[in-house]
Amino acid sequence: MLHGRLAFSAYGLRFQVFFRRLFILGLILTFTGVPACRGLDLTRAEKFVLETLKQGNVADLDDSSTKDHVLSHQFVEDLLTGRYSEGNIGRKGVRIAHAVFKQSIAVQHEVPYRVEFQNCTFNAGIDFSGSQFDGDLLFENSSFTGPVQGAESSDDDEPDEVLLIGTTVKGTLTFSSDESGSTEFDVPLDLTRLQAGALVLNANFDVKDSDESDPDLDLLRPMSPRISRFPLLRTDPSTLGRSFSRWTD
Repeated sequence: MLHGRLAFSAYGLRFQVFFRRLFILGLILTFTGVPACRGLDLTRAEKFVLETLKQGNVADLDDSSTKDHVLSHQFVEDLLTGRYSEGNIGRKGVRIAHAVFKQSIAVQHEVPYRVEFQNCTFNAGIDFSGSQFDGDLLFENSSFTGPVQGAESSDDDEPDEVLLIGTTVKGTLTFSSDESGSTEFDVPLDLTRLQAGALVLNANFDVKDSDESDPDLDLLRPMSPRISRFPLLRTDPSTLGRSFSRWTD
């Protein structure tokens, strides 16, 4: 009889230890923000983007059932830094089309795959300064505008600029336009100390402040001995200002 009680107590103790560990694991998952936990907080547009990317396809929000094409800065930042790496995302990369970003997107980490934005609108700028993109970084027919009225920003004190200061792109950095549209800058672009396999800049600049109407490439000149490693491609010189042309002539 005593042996049976001891065996029952031992099993009870094991169950207590098991559920205690399970509880601790739940706390860890909750406070570390594991993707599976955050998935419940995603909007319909973000869930569509994530599932489409996992299938290895371009996440074109024009093909989604939701009329709201807005993606939060937190979702995009998590996506670029590898928090969601399941399925074909690692192999095909992040390819998003017809999305609207009302908040500033800031990434200062390694981005492990190719990134492509097609026909997207950025209302509050981006800051990829100090980050490293292991593949290509492409903006096609996309608009960088000032903030819209009532839009939320990551930091109201930060300027709504496109900042790639000290950014490394191991592939090609592209701002491109074609017959169906164009990439437009209504805010300053700063590529100071950019290092890239190649730079393709075919865009229109219409910044209100005339002093900021041309892309800031001031520190490309000290990199001239390495220009063969980091060629600068200019596909449509007519769209660029004189201050940019003097570095590429």
